[in-house]
Amino acid sequence: MYTIQELVETAARPKSYRPPVTIMAGDKDDWYYGILEIDGFVWVENHQIYQASLQEFPEEKMEVNPKKFTPSFTRAELQNNFETWKKDFAKIKMRIPNGLHPVGRFFIRTVQGYN
Repeated sequence: MYTIQELVETAARPKSYRPPVTIMAGDKDDWYYGILEIDGFVWVENHQIYQASLQEFPEEKMEVNPKKFTPSFTRAELQNNFETWKKDFAKIKMRIPNGLHPVGRFFIRTVQGYN
């Protein structure tokens, strides 16, 4: 629940200042942690990305500029990734929920031997 609140607060910030969101989760075998670097957000409704929410993503790949915000995905890449995500969810009989979804890079690690 805390992560969801952190994502909502991050969405409200200007894109020039979006700190990474740290996520930690466990299962029966191990703990995992990761950092989500958020480039932006898209609105999903009835298994489709609301097109107006794609406007903050470029149509063509941009050169990375450390002094200026540079999204990691183009609109086409984002659409392709979303279609793959839908197919993966359909295989396990899950639906992509309606709402605001973060877009960015996720770096994950395993915490070995953490109890």
